[in-house]
Amino acid sequence: MLAVADAAGLDCWLETSVPGNTEFYERRGFTERVQVDADGLATTWWMRRPPRG
Repeated sequence: MLAVADAAGLDCWLETSVPGNTEFYERRGFTERVQVDADGLATTWWMRRPPRG
């Protein structure tokens, strides 16, 4: 699916609430990270991967 998004020039976004996953996804190009904290909920990170070449 990443190749399809790249071909169309689209960003890819994901959401994870597992801290260790952020490093896993960074190695796959999801380099922009937004931490989301909401009362009573687990911390979540939204991560973006810009389209590639």
